[in-house]
Amino acid sequence: MSGRSGADGRIVFSNLPKGNYRITETRPLVPYHPVDPFYAEIVNQGDVIEFTGNNAIVNDHFALRVNKLGVTADNPCANDPLLCNNQSGSALKDAQFAIYAADGTTLVDGPPLTTNEQGYVSFPSAGNQGLLANIRYILREVAGVPGYTPYTQDIPFMFNAQGQLFFCESDASCTSPFDHRQIYVPNIRIPQTGQVKVTKKDNATPANLLAGAEFTISRQLDPEGWEVVEVLTTDATGAAVSSVLPAGVYKIKESKAPVGYLRSPLEETFIINPPYPLPGESLLLEFNYEFVNMKLDMALIKYEMIYRNITYAEAVDLLAAMAGTCPSCKIVTTDFLDAPAGTADATIVHIIKPLDMVNFELLDENKNPFVPPISGSTNSDGWLVFSYEQIDASKTYYLREIAPPPGYRPILGDIPVRIGDYTSRPNFNGSIIVPVANLMQLGQISLSKYNRPANEGMAGVEFTLTYPDGGNKISKINRCKRLHHLA
Repeated sequence: MSGRSGADGRIVFSNLPKGNYRITETRPLVPYHPVDPFYAEIVNQGDVIEFTGNNAIVNDHFALRVNKLGVTADNPCANDPLLCNNQSGSALKDAQFAIYAADGTTLVDGPPLTTNEQGYVSFPSAGNQGLLANIRYILREVAGVPGYTPYTQDIPFMFNAQGQLFFCESDASCTSPFDHRQIYVPNIRIPQTGQVKVTKKDNATPANLLAGAEFTISRQLDPEGWEVVEVLTTDATGAAVSSVLPAGVYKIKESKAPVGYLRSPLEETFIINPPYPLPGESLLLEFNYEFVNMKLDMALIKYEMIYRNITYAEAVDLLAAMAGTCPSCKIVTTDFLDAPAGTADATIVHIIKPLDMVNFELLDENKNPFVPPISGSTNSDGWLVFSYEQIDASKTYYLREIAPPPGYRPILGDIPVRIGDYTSRPNFNGSIIVPVANLMQLGQISLSKYNRPANEGMAGVEFTLTYPDGGNKISKINRCKRLHHLA
């Protein structure tokens, strides 16, 4: 049997036989906390038991409903619970709240209660009597909800004797009412962010981790263009980590390689979704990229050009024919690497004669020698590899021939080596190969035809010069009556 009290607060249960009855307040008025169940016994038929006057049932404790709301940062109630209501945001479960005394340390109602699927929790907790009127309390969020910023400010409140709920502006003043006699506590949803880690290594086996590489992170502007937001530099472990980045479209690329290495052409694009994570994504997206650098090395090949730009089939025949007169001659590609066996017949190649024992020195961009000097001599294949680990792809270096090979013309002036001209070539593999040719120092024979009786030179006379190998070259006396011929 149940009943509801009237305007005077009375309720009567009639026609009850003898017995012991349990009375439970099943639907209290908000915000009052129901009284504990109690018993009444009708001993004799017709007994009337009164719970009125001084024996009336008194509700002098209050219940408090706390609602957890997820809101956006621009919501008016994001930082003020007084402005929140059930339309302000989405209900959040799993937040935890506790009520403390005005000193902020004494737990009045605990342990903390957790919001349910509908996003609310009701105090008092089991075993507690509820809250008293005209007593200042503190509501505190003790555990937030993942993906949301916890509400970190204490919320002081008080019930008056009529059960109205007020916010306490100070220790002595509680005048700002909470609507609906409930407290709505906002949590601001956390936008998705991201962070980038780069690892820098070379192409050696095993790879070496590289310090000093610089990476530029740029963010796409709306609607076009990019702005630089951060520059990273790798540490001794070859790693660099960005700051936490807000939502947007980004790209990262190497803007400066470590000295001695070629800058990686790789460019990576990554997206941090605005404004909040997609289902299943974490709040902080982590992007990991690996960039590999090629080690730069420099070498030169010293040679005499015997045949230039001929087919490989022609070169094989010519090389066989000259095996006796030029045993060191060989076939090279247009990059001056040894042409491998099985090269296609139509491939364009050169035949060169390598020149050994030729001394060169490497100079810096100002044509000054390094300290200590970097120099060496070509080997029997015409190669000289410079032992210099600090090649800078942005610079121009110079090669200086110390002395020409015997029987060859010296190279006049230093040879510029602009590193960028090599690194920009398709399929560049890190090796800078500088081909340096020498021409043979040729002899000269000079003669004149003279008419002695007339005491004058004679023009138009033809002479034939026979080479040591039997070949001929015909020249005529010019009008200056003098013949010059280079052997």
